[in-house]
Amino acid sequence: MRDLLRDPVDRTPLTPQPAGLRSASGRLYPACCGGWDLRVRPAPDDPDALSAAPPPIPAVALGEMGHLDYPHTLTLLHQRGLLQRLTLHPGDPVLEIGGGRSGVLGWLERHRGIHGVGVDIAPEWVEAQNEA
Repeated sequence: MRDLLRDPVDRTPLTPQPAGLRSASGRLYPACCGGWDLRVRPAPDDPDALSAAPPPIPAVALGEMGHLDYPHTLTLLHQRGLLQRLTLHPGDPVLEIGGGRSGVLGWLERHRGIHGVGVDIAPEWVEAQNEA
């Protein structure tokens, strides 16, 4: 596994540390949600340099969590209707990719008994889903 841990920028080995993975060039890829955030962006102080720490997502950009138990928009009402028609059985695995703050997995777990797993690019959205 150690051979697989390489910096996506310069392909040098990454060393696991409590805060995340550190590259030989000093970039720190933070530990996040049971893994590491390996996104790369330009450094704020030097646009020609690359940094591993992504900018935080403002809370206002997270939006409101989708409440499928109490849909307050036609979109949520329609989504709940679609979810109710899915052929799912208790214990079925469901993968939600890019769910953001949809609330879909929580609703399916409560009402259909599925085993849900979600993947999203934003750690803040994953944390919000886990809290819900």
